[in-house]
Amino acid sequence: MAEKFRSACPLDCWDACAFLITKEGEKVVKIEGDPEHEITQGFICPKGRKHLERVYHPERILYPLQKVKDKWERISWEKALKLIADKLENIKRDYGSTAVLHYYDCGSGGLLKDIDQLFFNLYGGVSKGVGSLCWAAGIAAQKYDFGLPRSHHPKDMENSKIILIWGRNPVETNIHLVPYLKKAQKKGTKLVTIDPIKTPTAVMSDFYFQPRPGTDGALALGLANILLRDGWADVDFVDNHSLGFPEYRNLLVDYPLERTAEITGLKEEEILQLARLYGQNKPGCIIIGYGMQRYTNSGQAVRAIDALAAMTGNIGIPGGGANYANFLASCYYDYQILEGDKGIDNYRYFPKSKTASFIEQAEEPPIKAAFVVRSNPVIQIPDTNHFIEAFQQVDFKVVIDMFMTDTAKLADLILPCTSFLEEENIISTSMGHGYMNYMSQVIQPLGEAKTEYEIFQSLAAKMGLKDFPQGSSEELIKKVLQPITEKFGLTLEMLKEKSYALPEYWQIPWENKVFLTPSKKFEFSSQGAAKEAGSPLPVFQQTAESLLSGEVQLDQLYFLTPHPKDSLHSQHYIFQDRQTLPKAYLSSKRAAVLDIAQGDYLEVSSSRGKLKCVASLEKEMREDILMVYEGWWLGPGGTVNMLTSDGISDMGLGAIYYDCICQVKNLSK
Repeated sequence: MAEKFRSACPLDCWDACAFLITKEGEKVVKIEGDPEHEITQGFICPKGRKHLERVYHPERILYPLQKVKDKWERISWEKALKLIADKLENIKRDYGSTAVLHYYDCGSGGLLKDIDQLFFNLYGGVSKGVGSLCWAAGIAAQKYDFGLPRSHHPKDMENSKIILIWGRNPVETNIHLVPYLKKAQKKGTKLVTIDPIKTPTAVMSDFYFQPRPGTDGALALGLANILLRDGWADVDFVDNHSLGFPEYRNLLVDYPLERTAEITGLKEEEILQLARLYGQNKPGCIIIGYGMQRYTNSGQAVRAIDALAAMTGNIGIPGGGANYANFLASCYYDYQILEGDKGIDNYRYFPKSKTASFIEQAEEPPIKAAFVVRSNPVIQIPDTNHFIEAFQQVDFKVVIDMFMTDTAKLADLILPCTSFLEEENIISTSMGHGYMNYMSQVIQPLGEAKTEYEIFQSLAAKMGLKDFPQGSSEELIKKVLQPITEKFGLTLEMLKEKSYALPEYWQIPWENKVFLTPSKKFEFSSQGAAKEAGSPLPVFQQTAESLLSGEVQLDQLYFLTPHPKDSLHSQHYIFQDRQTLPKAYLSSKRAAVLDIAQGDYLEVSSSRGKLKCVASLEKEMREDILMVYEGWWLGPGGTVNMLTSDGISDMGLGAIYYDCICQVKNLSK
């Protein structure tokens, strides 16, 4: 007899889809969307449907594995845990706890996934990555501007006269936003996409603008200059609810139409058209993507877009907003239970994108062990070759994963973890909607797979870390939810019955015009930004690698690596034929000049590495761009991050994947 369970998608995505799981006997037979969820509305993407294949995939790791003389041998959990405990205790005695590197990310979401941080906190504090490979620069920017990133409910877009989708592609990466966009569009809202790549979202839009990569900040400042000149500034907002507008106004003088066009590569008439569209159609909603903040100048670019929205009075009103992220439930969870005492000072921090350099340069103590959890850094960290070389130098490497990823292959010990169907958890997202979803444990763990909570619970017990919780997952979830239960009356039992969002989700962000900045105002000029990025104002600076300076060769192109439609980073490439080469998308016009034909084999390179691809020619691609989707595992072609730089953004310690110039060579000639 079939049984149905409520759950949710654990992928690091805007949508956090609510699932209905069908189980027959002891096996899951179907994953489908929950039609009762307000936002995800019963339909799910291919990534969500593929979870079922991942759970029962023949290559899934189900037992602890130890590398012995370059071969993997199955060992018992008792032996694996003793090996780890002995190593950690010896390292701490001989070198100190910061000789251990803890690398984690968001490969699988859920409240209890952060429990690894508590373990390493109780161990004594370790070397730990900070910043983000994903969204850190934009988060920092909006904290400086607003005090906290908040977004409008998607239903509010029906109140917008215009929606600017700036550097985001919801048709492929945020599909549950699309029905709201289409509904607003049908009611007469103008839909505008600003993106160097003509995405499917650009195709569905009423207007499309294609600026040069890495110039979004200059475009926002140039638009603001025109709107200020033409009288579209909101005098009440800038006079009464903002800080630093006179200085910002003076900055705009440096971005006249001619210079803005020169920097962005847009025609002057295009920039004027875009300015008038936004200025004359208030309220205007801006939806900001993550691609634009993957450059060295990216935090200030997001700040410039925020400032454009604020100057025109599109903050704190229905139909407006500068929507980037949405911190709701995460503001109330009791993370200390999962992460430990934040006051402990025995940590060493390093930017995640610079993990390889940190490993190589760490002294007093050097890195003697590394733990990798919920991530595949060989594929995801910039400058792949550098990371592999550094990671191999570490004496003892433990990876917790479901599959033999490229990172797991380099480990000394692999611990098999459960899928989301084999564990209990809570899912919410700080990117998109504000709902909290309960994840039922639907089946017993396959083989000897364990939850991360069980793994670190057992390890803590073996090492005598008495303050580590030894209760059930349900008991731990209730403790983390306690502030929400006390403030809003929302309990775990209620979440088991249906998804809930906190009341703030339906409110217009900043409607009372009181912000969470030091001044309690929107800050055009921020001392925090000045301290981190060198200027209190959202100035534009050229990217580290640019085709606007110096002599440029025809075979030099901007190398962009957006998210693929059918995978979340590298997770679904377990289904990919390992001999398949990535596609390199480039302009058919530039290809003709370079004597490249459809299907030709290409070598794409930077100063950091090479990638082998197959040419795919596009009529409407900018001539100065070569695009390859990220996430490819190591194979005959390689992975995109062999080319990218490990530099960091101007704020937030973010990765700068898109700040990369490549060269292309035809291997078929």
